[in-house]
Amino acid sequence: MVIKTLKDLSEDRKAYRFINGVLVEKTVGAVLPDTEGNAEQIKQVIAKFKSELENTENQAVAWKVRSQAVLAPWPPFASQTPRLTRQEQTSRS
Repeated sequence: MVIKTLKDLSEDRKAYRFINGVLVEKTVGAVLPDTEGNAEQIKQVIAKFKSELENTENQAVAWKVRSQAVLAPWPPFASQTPRLTRQEQTSRS
């Protein structure tokens, strides 16, 4: 959204940017390449995390199959806990 907005502005217009907690005044021409670079780095990090998550999920499935594990519901006995109706909840209060 910021990149789209900055692309429509002239390059010599003032732009402000936070750098290490300090507000710095620059021009759109100086801020836009930095912002595009940051956006690209964020996309790369997200892709890396997605890849690592998929790898970890695959390892978990492989472990589950290999060890024939059966995962219990959490919290323990959650499926056996009786649920109170609204009427029962209000009458106990």
